[in-house]
Amino acid sequence: MFVPKKIPTLLALFILFFTIGVISVVIQKVTSSQTNASGPLEPKNLMITNISDTSCKVIWQTAIPASGLVTLTSKTSTKITGYDERDVTGKLNKYATHSVLIKNLQPNTTYDMTVVSGGKKFPAKDKPYTIQTGPTITDTTVAGFEPSYGMVKTTEGKPATGGLVVITLEDSPSVSTLITPSGSWVVPLNFIRTKDLSRYVPAREKMTEAITVYFDAEKTDSLTDTENDSPVPDMTVGSSYDFRNKEARNKTNTPLSDTMNTNQGAVLGNQAPSGSPTPQKIGGVMITAPVQNASLVSTRPLIQGTGIPGKTITITLGITKPIIGKTTVGTNGLWSYTPKTALSVGKQSVTITTVDEKGKSIALTTLFTILKSGTQVLGDATPSATLEPTPEEATLAAQPMPEPGSTLPTILLILVSVGMVAGGVMLLR
Repeated sequence: MFVPKKIPTLLALFILFFTIGVISVVIQKVTSSQTNASGPLEPKNLMITNISDTSCKVIWQTAIPASGLVTLTSKTSTKITGYDERDVTGKLNKYATHSVLIKNLQPNTTYDMTVVSGGKKFPAKDKPYTIQTGPTITDTTVAGFEPSYGMVKTTEGKPATGGLVVITLEDSPSVSTLITPSGSWVVPLNFIRTKDLSRYVPAREKMTEAITVYFDAEKTDSLTDTENDSPVPDMTVGSSYDFRNKEARNKTNTPLSDTMNTNQGAVLGNQAPSGSPTPQKIGGVMITAPVQNASLVSTRPLIQGTGIPGKTITITLGITKPIIGKTTVGTNGLWSYTPKTALSVGKQSVTITTVDEKGKSIALTTLFTILKSGTQVLGDATPSATLEPTPEEATLAAQPMPEPGSTLPTILLILVSVGMVAGGVMLLR
């Protein structure tokens, strides 16, 4: 039987190029699948909310938990970076809902905005998003609306922790807030601006409020008005509501103090005793969390409240070894503070000093308890978040980098190509 010692030249070339072609197609599919892996990180329901002359919020959702930050650039200022409101320790944690507060902006300025989700930049190729800040308002007259607040639960009756509440008042841009671990939310309405951002929304009777809740893949829509939003009746994720003209305030509803701290299956430390008094409010100043006699798990609790925009809040935390700190009330009338030093277990207090809407010095005090470490939870525990680079490292971490293993197809292509070429040369001899 005759067996040729050499493969004909044309057949050898065909085998060589066919093999290389097949490998190229496979590698293209692998690379494409890796590129599409950024899909779950792409910002969904991206919105700019709480716009003022010097600050704004950027909110969005991702299909999977991811770190998130926002960078802004303009022709007249250096790059500004904003981090998620919950990343108060300087670490970037992973969330499926994102709420980035950006401060120190310039009035009447247009900024180019880039969202960095899970280390990838969006938009990747198109023109950047833009943000336009408003002018500085010299007329400080506000409508005097009460804050809008309420509770959101899942269909299982658990708090919709970490969800986003977006409120749009008539003729105004949207404002937003995160849902707390207890399922509660609160949004001051006094400093909402008109659509052109030139002034605060003037008060009118029963102004309509559109409220949208984003939680996981569910969206909850409701309508209410300024006479039926303190509180907004409880909502369940995935449902639709119309609370207008129902005189909700005349019904039996949970007061603000209970709304801000009722647990409904969350961490025990977020719960205040039933029947706790409504937080004391003087001249537009209030401590909303923790409420009087609350029990907390965290030794570094989040202290927050309302005040006069631009005014300084001096905070004294602790009874035996007081910790003193300061913060400034935002343009939306909200302030928050987290101590850098842990408080000791047991009875504690928080006292704030500031000025009210008439410029008069005032002081408010709230007592609470820090529980011992290891306190059990009433509901399912939340897994610990994965820590990401600190803000100082975040700029480098935000640069799009190849995913682990992404160089393998290239190496394989080189090795196989070299082998095919060498084999082809041998066959052609």
